Amino acid sequence: MHRVFKTLSDQVPSLIELAGFGKTVRQVQELASLLGKLEMSRSKSSFKTTNELLLALTMLTEHHTERHVTDLQVELKNRVLQHPSMDEMERARRYCGYSFSSYDRDLMKRICTFDSSADADVNILQLHPKSSHGRPAHFIIERRTKVEKEILIAVRGTMELGDAISSTLCASETLFEGMCHGGILNAANYLFDEHRHLIRICSEAGYKIRLCGHSYGGGAASVLAMMLKSALPDADIRTYGFATPAIMSECLVRDSEDFVTTYVNGYDCIPRASIANARKLLEELHTFDWRARYEARVDEICAHTDVLTSRIEVTKPIIETVRTRLLRLSEESEPMESSSSVSLQDVVAQDIDLSDVDLYPPGQCVQLHNDCQAYYVDATCDFNSLILTPTCVSDHRIANYVNRFGESWGNFDTNALKHRRRKRTREALDNIIKHRSVWT
Repeated sequence: MHRVFKTLSDQVPSLIELAGFGKTVRQVQELASLLGKLEMSRSKSSFKTTNELLLALTMLTEHHTERHVTDLQVELKNRVLQHPSMDEMERARRYCGYSFSSYDRDLMKRICTFDSSADADVNILQLHPKSSHGRPAHFIIERRTKVEKEILIAVRGTMELGDAISSTLCASETLFEGMCHGGILNAANYLFDEHRHLIRICSEAGYKIRLCGHSYGGGAASVLAMMLKSALPDADIRTYGFATPAIMSECLVRDSEDFVTTYVNGYDCIPRASIANARKLLEELHTFDWRARYEARVDEICAHTDVLTSRIEVTKPIIETVRTRLLRLSEESEPMESSSSVSLQDVVAQDIDLSDVDLYPPGQCVQLHNDCQAYYVDATCDFNSLILTPTCVSDHRIANYVNRFGESWGNFDTNALKHRRRKRTREALDNIIKHRSVWT
């Protein structure tokens, strides 16, 4: 009996997992850490323990999931949706494959081989598979077909320590007439200085300039596109970003809409992740009655426990003891004021700007959902808050973007491409995934 009791009352994730929300808890733990640091930047912490903050986040995740799933169904019925064309989605599918392959040199060579078998001549011009702070890994590829030729720069997302440092240095810096994520701006500056002469020569020779990347790579590619567009106004430049972070202020988003497209899978949290949105989430936590919801969940857990332990004699007092133990969990972790919960300023010194600068993913945004829905959204309206769902972390993985583009796109506003062409593209990406899975 003691073993049963200890299993039930050991830790918060195990308790919530009994009710089927284990994934939710595991995925909000990192966010809880960030918000805990933000909370400590206030004059007085509203959450007394880290468990309290974690429980509040878990209950808010349940609330967001229920609310936004319902709201999305209503929205899709009432909003006049504009869908990308099949040709546009086919191009995005190809660049998503290159973004996926940028995480491994052998994968990049393999997809070039597959692409070459699809009526294109593909050559890798430069390989830069190693990264450091401010210098993202990237690949430069020449791609020719019978009707066009292009230079493709595929920028890799976060994979090494240097990438992570650049991603977290999110103090906003000035870019043209707006503000931009500082770490990603530094990465774009490096790429611009390294390759602007090559890009200028290729553009003058009639090449289209295409850029792509996932997450941090998509952000660096998008900012680089803006720099190139300013330096080479006559060049044909387009960027395809997948899971691109919130990196630009509203005026830059508008300025990049003609040549940058960001694709967001489901409830991917990264395009919605900014210090300003984290603060909004924190304010929501302060007004959300998470305790009442948690007490209701405790009743469900105890009822579920009663069913699980029906084969052994568990008396009512023991069940009540379990209930009391669950309700007291929020008080039993380390206090927020302890040394383990230092302020965000202490963690990164002066590298992160805690001002409420509203940043959004760049360019025009395409939202991808499970039922093969893909439609344009306004980044400044649809990505101005953090939405917590059980899939908000897993939706960010590049492999899930590849899988999403492998689905059938039956709801777009132009004639479907020939079945043979769609099948060939899907088979190429499927073969890549079978050889190597990359999770970021």
